[in-house]
Amino acid sequence: MVNNINVSLFSGGSPPSDEIADRQILCGPLYSRCEVEKALESGQPVTLATVKCIKNVQDLLLDDEDVKQLVELAISSGQFRNSQWCILKTNGGIRTWAACDGYAVNRDEWNDAAFKNMPVSYYIKFAIGKSGSVILNISCHLSS
Repeated sequence: MVNNINVSLFSGGSPPSDEIADRQILCGPLYSRCEVEKALESGQPVTLATVKCIKNVQDLLLDDEDVKQLVELAISSGQFRNSQWCILKTNGGIRTWAACDGYAVNRDEWNDAAFKNMPVSYYIKFAIGKSGSVILNISCHLSS
């Protein structure tokens, strides 16, 4: 038997019973701007919560401050895309889930080839941890 654990602050439902079930959460966004700002101001770093997210952030040459800025942009000017349950890890009979909000975000970045700042589009997905003071970054990559 697999035990599902929700490590996110969202308590309006339970994680799916298995990995192939529908993961959409229809009542999103799940986290208010105020809740996200409070977590960002807690002094805790934004946690890259999946191996894929860590790799994507490294490949994009982003640092902790860049990731934090993308979360800030998501709640201030980003376009909400969806909310969904995301698996952080599976360890034996325990599957760890987080209820996440996904946003499309634009940020001006220096482009060496064009020799000027140009907009770059990202997709970022995050949750607030149960304590309310940690942002769990689940996905961060260029938006298609």
